Amino acid sequence: GQGIAMKRAVKGIGSVAKRRREEERKEIENSSLFEEFFFSAENVAKLRKEYQETRPFKHVLIENACNSEGLKIALDQALEHMKADLRESDSFKVYQTKKFQHMNEQELQPIRKITALKQMVYSKEFLKTIQEITGSPDLSDEVDFSAYILNEGCHMLPNNEMWLSGSRAIGFLLFMTPESEEWEEADGGYLELYPDSEGGAGCVPAKLIAPKWNSMLVFEAGHFFGFQEVCVPDKTVLCMAGWFSSSSKTESGERKTPPGTDEYLVGAGEFMTMSSESKLSEEERKFLSEYVNPKYLEDDVISEISSQFEEDSFVELKDFIQATKLEKLAEHLFRMDKKVDGDSRRVNYEDGASNGWKLVGPSNCRRYLTLKASGEEEKETDDPTKFLISVKSKLFESEAFAKLISALTGVLVTEARSLIRRFRPGLDYVQAAGHISGKEMRLDATLCFVDDTDQKISSKEARNGGSVDASDDRDVCQSKADMWQSSLVGGYTSFVAKDDFRPYIVYEGGASRQTEKKSEEEEQDDEPFAQAMACNNSLFIALRDEGVSSLVKFVSGLAPGSRFDVTYEAKMRYHDE
Repeated sequence: GQGIAMKRAVKGIGSVAKRRREEERKEIENSSLFEEFFFSAENVAKLRKEYQETRPFKHVLIENACNSEGLKIALDQALEHMKADLRESDSFKVYQTKKFQHMNEQELQPIRKITALKQMVYSKEFLKTIQEITGSPDLSDEVDFSAYILNEGCHMLPNNEMWLSGSRAIGFLLFMTPESEEWEEADGGYLELYPDSEGGAGCVPAKLIAPKWNSMLVFEAGHFFGFQEVCVPDKTVLCMAGWFSSSSKTESGERKTPPGTDEYLVGAGEFMTMSSESKLSEEERKFLSEYVNPKYLEDDVISEISSQFEEDSFVELKDFIQATKLEKLAEHLFRMDKKVDGDSRRVNYEDGASNGWKLVGPSNCRRYLTLKASGEEEKETDDPTKFLISVKSKLFESEAFAKLISALTGVLVTEARSLIRRFRPGLDYVQAAGHISGKEMRLDATLCFVDDTDQKISSKEARNGGSVDASDDRDVCQSKADMWQSSLVGGYTSFVAKDDFRPYIVYEGGASRQTEKKSEEEEQDDEPFAQAMACNNSLFIALRDEGVSSLVKFVSGLAPGSRFDVTYEAKMRYHDE
């Protein structure tokens, strides 16, 4: 009987192999995720020296920080079990998990290796090491810790919330981007470190860091960084992000006004005084008819638009410029994108910043190109910018246009200024928190130009022949106009309530949402007051009052091309004032 029992206890080769693999797996799970050298005095001294000397702000990149086999298990568990929800604002589009300190046991159980990583991050040994590397003795052992995922179209712009760091003192990012994914500059997804200046963050990052497997960045809080948009459908940035707060109550780090936020239309110069009238003479109508679609000069149409504006405080006038003026627009203006960077989608922050075009920031508020019109009017006829210069300097800066805007809106333009802008794909935007509207009401009028020709496009097509996201959402886009109208590629303008300098949330779902529930009234207050999708030859007019900011959503590298516009800002008064 004993022999038979022994025979029954013998396991097959498959069972033995599985048991040994499970034992090895548990051994790795129970071992420290960080390599022993990470905590050694010699390594800490080396890292401390690098941290103090690096620019544009204090940081250090630690390669092979973790046990690679253990980190692979953590990655597998994250990909299989971790729930991340889309968060989108004027400053970012990312997938984010709940903060690990807020997860319950049921949520943590399937991601045991990540739980082990969390426990190590919360340990006194890790805290002491970070304190020694950074020279920051007053760090709390409470850590904000969550995971970020960036796939195609995701990005993070330098924003004012980074500067308003509160009690945050030290941040760290642990990249768990799969080891098999070799990242190239054309793929995007690189971490950007921006230089500080009195005016805010520079337009061009001082340093780019690849999202390399098993590398950890430790950095000083209160500075500007970002993630380039991920440009490819088959690669994903995954990183664990954490923040150590200052334990010193005197070092709250709160600062009231971020740099670069005191100006709205940067680059537009001084206001010009206008006549404060709304009655157009025949001579002025004749002048306007050289540019403006004749229907918008008819009295009954003007009266109808004025009534609509009085009701809504905004109006969109499509096909605003007469068609004959636009004949060569696609041939010359939109071709500028094809001259940039050839067939590569690699981000070049200074693309197009020549021949009168100037890069405008600071990037924690805005980034776009502006074109100076003075002395440029007599350019050759085939110059793609001549048309824009003509619209700005001849049409928008005229008394006749101020009177037309006054007639269309029912308010009187007293002073005005205008600006030519170009928002390049994969680069440019205006954040809502870039400027908080003052107490003085302003009238905004923006004439937009985008390549939205009726040419049919494949769902696999994108700018410069690249790939468009294979998502179902983008599959419905059958033309360039569809892409602009879908909002998937950005470039639209929103007017939103803004009384602080934090990002304006466009969408926040699932686990990433704040714990406190908002009332239906509060939810409605968060919605844009008005929104204008990027539409070719469309003039959008809005009356912007106190506490209202406007944003231009980041133009994705997947967009059909640049968004060009001539934008007009006016001081105004009512007829009875």
